[in-house]
Amino acid sequence: ELNKSSFIPLLITTDGNPVLEDMEKLSLMLSHADAAVLYLLDNRLNARLISFFKELSLPCLVISQRPEETEYAIIVKETEGAYSAARHLIETGRQRIGFIGGPKDDLMTLDKYLGVLQALEEEGLVPVSVMHCPSFSPEEAYMAAAKMREQCGAENFPDALFCANDSLSLGGLKYLVEQGYVVPQQVAIVGFDDLPLCRLSQPELSSVALPIAPIAYQAAAMLASLEQQGQNGPLASWTSPVVLPTSLVVRASSRRDEAPS
Repeated sequence: ELNKSSFIPLLITTDGNPVLEDMEKLSLMLSHADAAVLYLLDNRLNARLISFFKELSLPCLVISQRPEETEYAIIVKETEGAYSAARHLIETGRQRIGFIGGPKDDLMTLDKYLGVLQALEEEGLVPVSVMHCPSFSPEEAYMAAAKMREQCGAENFPDALFCANDSLSLGGLKYLVEQGYVVPQQVAIVGFDDLPLCRLSQPELSSVALPIAPIAYQAAAMLASLEQQGQNGPLASWTSPVVLPTSLVVRASSRRDEAPS
């Protein structure tokens, strides 16, 4: 879609790099930019970045679970994705569901937790354990699963785990396998993002897939529309956010035919 316009994409990721989170340096890097697309993975940067681009009078398209204070937005329904994952676990016979997420102040973790909680409450259930990791690394999830077993005890350990992303689910899976749990017969596990590594684990991981191709297409279409209407003009065709759904990809780690009897 961008080939129809004169835009040339430039990818910048902070990834915790303090240089790229320095607004002055970022301003120099974007001094000749015509528009910005923000894929907000760290809510602690959200307000700063959006305010920063407004100060530059730079049109800003935000891709997020939550509508932000910006003119143009693509909203990905992550809460609904987490809800569908929890419903899947319940419908395959799991009753003791644990949650492993990122930091407590991470809004994406909160949104996913709310989806899981809604599905459980509809069945009169509550999470048997909720663990927040300082980061989204597999190592942190491994330790969280260990703490969960210590908290719940062996007999009341969850029969299913929902992890807020696939890196966490890999760490959780590693812990389960090392402790001798049979996945998914004894403990099922579902992640989020549906990264390619989900198909490389043993067993293959179920995961909630993000609509990556539609996100990219819609973002490019918005940018192309921006150019057609004039760089400083409003996007008349995009007066409300574009809302995109997620989809649950069920694999061996939670498959129905492997559910407990």
